[in-house]
Amino acid sequence: MLLGPAAEIVVLEQRDRIGGVLHTVDLAGQPFDVGAEAFLARRPEVPALLAELGLASEIVHPTAARPTIRAGGRTVDMPRGR
Repeated sequence: MLLGPAAEIVVLEQRDRIGGVLHTVDLAGQPFDVGAEAFLARRPEVPALLAELGLASEIVHPTAARPTIRAGGRTVDMPRGR
């Protein structure tokens, strides 16, 4: 462990469980992620599907904020995928 055995990690969460509004539910016997951003509109498959369904104009972007991590007394952007 990079921080060493004496490291103390504190997780702060406004909700009564880790993950806030994001969570997994059982739907027809399969796990299904739901919440504020249940799917990623940045992936090309989602906008294509929404366009096919005639729902492209219904996409709601709740915020322009990017995901961040607070560590070592500073806040940094989460690394982008490769």
